[in-house]
This record gives sequence, structure tokens and C-alpha cells, in this order.
Amino acid sequence: QRDNFGTADIFGVFINGFNDGQQNFEFFVSAADVQGDCVMTDANGEDYSWDAVWISKAVLTDTGWTVEMKIPYAALRFSEENKQTWGINFFRE
Repeated sequence: QRDNFGTADIFGVFINGFNDGQQNFEFFVSAADVQGDCVMTDANGEDYSWDAVWISKAVLTDTGWTVEMKIPYAALRFSEENKQTWGINFFRE
């Protein structure tokens, strides 16, 4: 079930298109290929009612698991400037 990981092994990526610490778009995938996503702000915390359209594929291997994530620009907010600095953070639990 989307956005419900329980105690599963998950990988996540947090993207801030303005690198200002104000709003992160967070994308998570479990080893069972269950997706989760949310928008996080300091004022409101994590809002899991936000659901972006993106693709993931997790594969179990002999030594663990791998995941590929395809997140379209349309799922993010970022500046229209020619030169941009984004913030990105990777997460594993």
C-alpha cells in the first residue's frame, strides 16, 4: 500500500529545487517496490496526501536489493533561472 512501509527496508531521496531548506519533495521505495512520497515543510511537517506520478523498480539480489527511480521534473518545484542550485539528500532505513 502506497505510503505505508511499516518496518520495511526503504531508500529515499529528498529534493529541494531551491536549496533553501523551505520545502522538500521526498520519494521513498521499499525493497518490495512499494512507493511513498510526501512534501515536507518546516511549518507543516510531512504531508503524505501529496501523490506525485513517478516510476520505481526495486529488485532483490543475492546480496541485498537495488532500486531505480524515475522522477519527472513535473513532480518538483524549482527556479526558472538558467543556473540553479538544488539540494538533494539520500536516505536509507
